[in-house]
Amino acid sequence: SGFYWDDAFFSVQIPALRLNHISIWRQTWDEIVHYVSRGRINPFATFQFLSFYLLTDEHMYKAFLILLTAASSWSFWIMIRTIFNDARRSLLLLLLLPLCFQLRLYHDPLTSYYGLMQMLLLEFCSSMTLFILGLRESRKSFQIWSIVLFTVGLLSYEMFYPLAALFPLAAWYERGNLRDAIRAAGAHILAAMLLFALSVG
Repeated sequence: SGFYWDDAFFSVQIPALRLNHISIWRQTWDEIVHYVSRGRINPFATFQFLSFYLLTDEHMYKAFLILLTAASSWSFWIMIRTIFNDARRSLLLLLLLPLCFQLRLYHDPLTSYYGLMQMLLLEFCSSMTLFILGLRESRKSFQIWSIVLFTVGLLSYEMFYPLAALFPLAAWYERGNLRDAIRAAGAHILAAMLLFALSVG
């Protein structure tokens, strides 16, 4: 398939930038400012310019997105195996994951939209895995990296905000105490609330 929707728009911008001698970094910064001016604090969603700048060939671009899909699926498997500590159950859930994929003949999300959905899944699964391991092993470094990755997701796309609710649920599953679970996931909830307030404020 070719470039559709957002991909078509961004792919033709790169040659125009080169013809007009405009820096890719300047364009990315201008896009971040444009996002913020519309109340969308999504600076990490602007990596699409760099993607099309580096992956100029359509086949390279599609191959990159397929590899990114595989990487995000692998991170999902690591996450559920960490949560349930059961290889068979984790494998079953991994096999069910493709049922959630949107497969269409046009603007297919798996091979379009510069890998944004795959990046979000990768960030969330990695953040949740580190969060669970941090709870079990009482390692602050895991918790810190979990918050960092979660914040990157919040700064990438608005759909990430509701995922903050999954962290206290995961902690509740681990600890069996709701108050402790909310306390353990407090930083994730606070980050989501602060950025949401800045977005709508």
